[in-house]
Amino acid sequence: MDYEYIVDRARIPQTIDNDGILHVDTETYGQHGSSALDTFSNCIRLVSVGGSGDRIFVFDLMYLKPEWVLPLIANTHLSGHNLAFDLPILVRYGLPYPPSCTCTMIQSQVLMNGLMP
Repeated sequence: MDYEYIVDRARIPQTIDNDGILHVDTETYGQHGSSALDTFSNCIRLVSVGGSGDRIFVFDLMYLKPEWVLPLIANTHLSGHNLAFDLPILVRYGLPYPPSCTCTMIQSQVLMNGLMP
């Protein structure tokens, strides 16, 4: 699996190949005394997006505007580990609620049924 770290608007792809699902992760930070884990006040630093291709796109929002990046993942089924954390932040940044989503952390908890791996 290859990745592309993007800090320049000209390098943002027009689309991300997908089979109806995009895999998303965010990395956040706090500012002005807030916590990176506070979904109401934290800031997104990185948005990582993978589709059906062999490349992961890592968008650095310190250099890119969210409105340049978020349309790439709008109106698609989103999958992510602890998406219950990431999704409210992405929505706060302007992403419309996806038509459907999958949280792999919840799936793993259901699968393991409280058992330790």
